[in-house]
Amino acid sequence: MEVLTVAQMKQVEKRAETEAGIPTLIMMENAGRAIFAAIATAASPAGKRIAVICGGGNNGGDGFVAARHLAAAGAAVTVWVAVPKEKLHGDAAVNYRILEHSPVPIRHIFKEADLDKLAHSLQSADFAIDCLLGTGIARKVEGIYRGIINALNGFDGRVVAADIPSGINADSGE
Repeated sequence: MEVLTVAQMKQVEKRAETEAGIPTLIMMENAGRAIFAAIATAASPAGKRIAVICGGGNNGGDGFVAARHLAAAGAAVTVWVAVPKEKLHGDAAVNYRILEHSPVPIRHIFKEADLDKLAHSLQSADFAIDCLLGTGIARKVEGIYRGIINALNGFDGRVVAADIPSGINADSGE
């Protein structure tokens, strides 16, 4: 298996868009469906309780797509978002707006009290999907994001991460 650096992966995605003509919205849909497929391979989503934790970038958008497909397959999905919807942009904002028109509850994690609600929600979840931070993170994670990652790390169930677990540097593994 060949492992790509962050820069190489960005080049692959850019070439898919510019040379193959694949819209980024389609790439996000495919990524979200792949997350759905990873869960569906492990267990039937029907009746499962799934917490999807999303940031404001493309990983968050992948999570919005996955949540929609999991809910359509009968899972009880709750989406947790770490940014106000006004800060979402591009394809992530498009998929958030689509999700708003679904029955999937959307919760926000902006302050410490919200972390307690997330931790409580995770106690009853069968799966957690980590779509908080992606391959672009190259700095130490602090504040509310550190708290969210700690909550995910304390989760006893299965965690599926989009791209890479949040807080891990994709080039160094640290």
